[in-house]
Amino acid sequence: MRFILPMSKHPRYERSDDYRYRFIKAHPGAFGKFYLCPYCGRIMLRKTMQVDHIVSINLANKHRAYRILVPNGDINSIHNLTASCPKCNNRKSDSGGGWIFLGRFGTILFLCVWTLLLAFMLWFMLGAMTGRIERGFLLPYVAALRNSLLKGSADAIASIFKFT
Repeated sequence: MRFILPMSKHPRYERSDDYRYRFIKAHPGAFGKFYLCPYCGRIMLRKTMQVDHIVSINLANKHRAYRILVPNGDINSIHNLTASCPKCNNRKSDSGGGWIFLGRFGTILFLCVWTLLLAFMLWFMLGAMTGRIERGFLLPYVAALRNSLLKGSADAIASIFKFT
């Protein structure tokens, strides 16, 4: 007597053996060795980088809503893979939600942040070298910001405890 197993209503997603190789071939990194973690913005080398599934295999197997987010129905597609630092990859694990958003758009977000920081550093260095920016030019701004934060904190505490 033969037993026929019922067909599953959804495909079973499994990790392929060559997904890391295909990702690195498609995304060699900056200068061939630097990657940006889309979850925390950390710059890392290829040897420390881990290739992460944006929509995890476990989530795609458990929940229909996550299967919709898998590009072309291929869990190992390079569009569902990203470079991740080991710390963020372990923290993300099988999570979804905001992690999926950062996996898709975090690289662009943190690339903009790094570009702005480097542009500010360059502006500051050139200004300091040419004498256009004098030493301590930010001190009045920092003092004003500190005073406004302290006043705002004091006002908030006073309103909570009704000191006024």
